[in-house]
Amino acid sequence: MHAGPAVRKMARELGVELSEVKGSGPKGRILKDDVDGFVKQVMQARKQGGGQAAAPAASGGAGIPPVPAVDFSQFGEIEEKPMGRLMKAGATNLHRSWLNVPHVTQFDEADITELEAFRKAMKDEAQQQGAKLTPLPFMIKAAAKALEKFPQFNVSLHPDGDKLIQKSTSTSAWRWTPPTA
Repeated sequence: MHAGPAVRKMARELGVELSEVKGSGPKGRILKDDVDGFVKQVMQARKQGGGQAAAPAASGGAGIPPVPAVDFSQFGEIEEKPMGRLMKAGATNLHRSWLNVPHVTQFDEADITELEAFRKAMKDEAQQQGAKLTPLPFMIKAAAKALEKFPQFNVSLHPDGDKLIQKSTSTSAWRWTPPTA
């Protein structure tokens, strides 16, 4: 599927999946007229079909292939929760944005003076056990506690776009036991 940047932008703005458009340009290139024609065809079909079409499922959008389904049950307990109409619309738009909009990084500062003092105090004990104590385990523990307290941040969108997959937040599922030597 070949299309220029202006055509891709137009398709994104109109919510057209370029893989569904047949190109009429040289070597099958998709032109603006092809996107216009596709939109008109879809609108005619909708009009003849009796009005409103169902809300689109969460897909890649703008020529991005759909995200493959992940079996989250292999990582622990899950629960599928139905979503309301408003939540479905929001989830579809957020998913599309996640795939299409460039990601940014945010930096925040935190005072970890006491944590660093504790880590340094425990450093010798960790070395005696053959481990290197870095700030990472403390950050992982904080993230695990945050997910326990706010389980709504531990969900994924079901591939069909109609349900949320709530993952278990029990800390027993996150415990790691070192291998015996």
